[in-house]
Amino acid sequence: MTDQQELWAWVTETPDGRVVLVGVGLSLAEQLPLISHTKETVVRLQPFAEAHGKALGQPVWLRRYVVSEEIGRITATLNAKRSHH
Repeated sequence: MTDQQELWAWVTETPDGRVVLVGVGLSLAEQLPLISHTKETVVRLQPFAEAHGKALGQPVWLRRYVVSEEIGRITATLNAKRSHH
């Protein structure tokens, strides 16, 4: 299985039993999930995941997702740089 078909993520279990992505950020409103298509990249984020777990008293673990379904695709185009005369 190629890296692009996998998603590696640090997850935690909330007090109500939900499994959710671990995120880091500047505020509760601005969280970035600790995810990557490569295991090596996400393993380097382990200290952040551990700190999250310790701060909230929740277990954290690394999870590999391997099933995906493409729902739709959006094609974006970039505007050519405008010349400034």
